Amino acid sequence: MDFVTVTPAAQRAFAPLLPEGIVRQLQNQADMLAIGAVEGQTPVGVLVAALEPQQLRLVWLCTAEQARGRGVARALLRRLVARAYRDPDTDRVLADVRRSVPFDPMYPLLLSEGWLPVPFSLPDYSCTLAQLAMQPFWQRTLRLDGVQPLGTIAPELVQAYSDWLDTQPEQAAVALPLQVERYDPALSMGYVSDGRLQAVLLAGKEDGTLVLEYAQAQSTAASGFAKLVYAAGQRAMADYPPETRISFAAITPASERLADKLLPAREQPMYRMSFWVRNIG
Repeated sequence: MDFVTVTPAAQRAFAPLLPEGIVRQLQNQADMLAIGAVEGQTPVGVLVAALEPQQLRLVWLCTAEQARGRGVARALLRRLVARAYRDPDTDRVLADVRRSVPFDPMYPLLLSEGWLPVPFSLPDYSCTLAQLAMQPFWQRTLRLDGVQPLGTIAPELVQAYSDWLDTQPEQAAVALPLQVERYDPALSMGYVSDGRLQAVLLAGKEDGTLVLEYAQAQSTAASGFAKLVYAAGQRAMADYPPETRISFAAITPASERLADKLLPAREQPMYRMSFWVRNIG
């Protein structure tokens, strides 16, 4: 088995092992690393990690079905850890995995490789459109003044909002500058008030699931954010079958407090797994 860096030119060969969202991250974010495992000319596994200050964060690990049970995933993990050891500015490698029954298979694999777990809970806003429609918020009728499809908003307003996001201490879970063309034009919307774009909601579709990839509002636009969520939800319920799953898991912390009031949620038990490559402190 050989290992290669998955460059943009090589992504097509590994496409069967990469979900659409991960491919977009690799194409649009420079601080991403992809390591591929190949046998002959055949890709048999791929690992994707984010390069963050003082750490590497594992975001995707997949083995081809015909190669499972042969240590491909373990070998890729060890390549990632070896890279961390070579970087004097990196203190650890981490990954967040579900605490489910049965366990997410990543959990015992990482544990057997010496990773240390810390339990925590993550809000999970995943539900079907039928379940969404039963929530009290969606029984209301909101005026949607100021809500516009993002593609119809003046580019200079989008750019100004993108520039504002770039100044925020909270890391934006979206590629900057905002790339409107990447998202579903029917569900991605903006809230314009006083001649400014003050809130955005970016949505797409991955593997049959509607995904709210990003939602954010300036502090003066709380009501605008509620309108955006309502408009996107109503549009989804009108255009897609009721059994369609919709995920709000990517909502940023600043919007999460409001989302708790608007959307069905449950606590998703997780483990944050860390492998420390050097002592700190």
